[in-house]
Amino acid sequence: MSRYITRGMNTSYNERDGGPGGKVGKDQFSIDGKSWNYRDPRNQKSIDRYNDGRRMHTTVNPQSKERFDGLYDYDFGTVRDAAKHLASAT
Repeated sequence: MSRYITRGMNTSYNERDGGPGGKVGKDQFSIDGKSWNYRDPRNQKSIDRYNDGRRMHTTVNPQSKERFDGLYDYDFGTVRDAAKHLASAT
């Protein structure tokens, strides 16, 4: 079990979403230290949260990083498995 399980919240922890602030466990797949959904440039929940109360709206998740955006052309499982394979090959 991960140490980032949220308690007292109506959300459960999983590797794809991570915990509060996109945190994931030490040995879990991450994108620059954060969960898959936290860095997803098309994460509508993060986009809406960022745009709430602002005049100028963004259409890209502000937590995403352009250098990782190409990974999101593939599904979570494919990228996670490729990363595990690369890590074991080194």
